[in-house]
Amino acid sequence: MLWLVLGLFVVPALAKQGLPPYVLLSPPVFKSNHPADMKLLLFSETKGNISVDYINTVYSYTYNPYKRHEKTDIIESKSVSFMRGDEIIPISVQVPEAIEGSQSLKFRIHLEDFGTFEETQFMEKYVSKSDRGYKAFVQTDKSVYKPGQPVRFRGFQIGADLKGIELSKPMQVSIRNPTGVEVYQTTLESKDGMVYQGMFQLADEVPTGEYKITLTGHVSAVCSFSVDEYVLPKYGIEITAPKYIPSDGKMVMGSVEAMYTYGKPLS
Repeated sequence: MLWLVLGLFVVPALAKQGLPPYVLLSPPVFKSNHPADMKLLLFSETKGNISVDYINTVYSYTYNPYKRHEKTDIIESKSVSFMRGDEIIPISVQVPEAIEGSQSLKFRIHLEDFGTFEETQFMEKYVSKSDRGYKAFVQTDKSVYKPGQPVRFRGFQIGADLKGIELSKPMQVSIRNPTGVEVYQTTLESKDGMVYQGMFQLADEVPTGEYKITLTGHVSAVCSFSVDEYVLPKYGIEITAPKYIPSDGKMVMGSVEAMYTYGKPLS
């Protein structure tokens, strides 16, 4: 997730330059792979345009650790024109899913009746990557398995808005046995972009105990399942109930019978 510390930016009128007052509204949190919707509020009837550059800068060092090189790329540019009488001007940019470097948003607002004030119209706020707000989930079809059985699992991720996230990269899957040894590792593609499903086949002879499965995308999720040897059940239970239950609320009758495997009733 990308955080932008911008929230509410207010620029007052500057008498010496004749700049009219306006307010630039921006969400306090920019989420990766989501649009960032902003609004420009004007307090003077004029026309002009507002442009936004989404910029990424990558810094690198050569053999001289005190000399830094930088490479700047414009990821996306948006420009919106407005006419006289427009009081609220919306503008939106797409926040990338994941990118390396320092990112910034540069706003330039040109007001026709007041000229171009690039020095005062330039605003820049840096954003940084964070995993806060993402949640991952993974589950298996059962909690206990026997040696030789298949372990079916699935996982997905949600954002801060509790909506499923479509990942651009496969999910990483890892399963470790009770001793911590990794016994399974793979990558999973999703058919619908959100839910990732897979299957791990247990061998006929495997260590018993608690296994852990980890799915990793933006963030990781872990769940555990157990592998136990097959044990012959000591008794069975049979329930006899009516084929239907009336809706008049009257009591219904049924029976429960428990028997040991060798035929003797359970006392």
